[in-house]
Amino acid sequence: MKKLLIVLAACLTLAGCGGVSQSDYDAAVQERDALATQVAELQTANDSLTAENDTLSAENESLKAENQTLTAAASSSSAAASADTSAADTASASETNDTAAEYSYIGNRNSYKFHLPSCSYLPAEHNRVYYQTREEAVNDGMVPCKWCDP
Repeated sequence: MKKLLIVLAACLTLAGCGGVSQSDYDAAVQERDALATQVAELQTANDSLTAENDTLSAENESLKAENQTLTAAASSSSAAASADTSAADTASASETNDTAAEYSYIGNRNSYKFHLPSCSYLPAEHNRVYYQTREEAVNDGMVPCKWCDP
């Protein structure tokens, strides 16, 4: 038995020399516990962000559906407006022809030139200014067209 105690004492002595000290062990345990706490905090943050992401994805899908509805409504509204515009353009064209017949000269708002109604260089409808006399056009700052020489 005495021999066994000597062997046991020798083993404990050798184990102490090659082993880890209690302070190193305690430091490792504290570091492990701190890392476990950080992992738990990160997992909680990740769960929170995942829930927020799911909420935003649902909102995104809702907005996509609303966008499609508005796009469809705008398309049908645009088609109706296009039909109304073409009818208005037809009415405007007949009114313009009547207006052009009443005036002797047609001026251009952009170039400040005035033309005879038969000139091939007449401006677009939205740029036209109508005059009954040449003097009116000249007094308004217009210059005669060099092609039709009004």
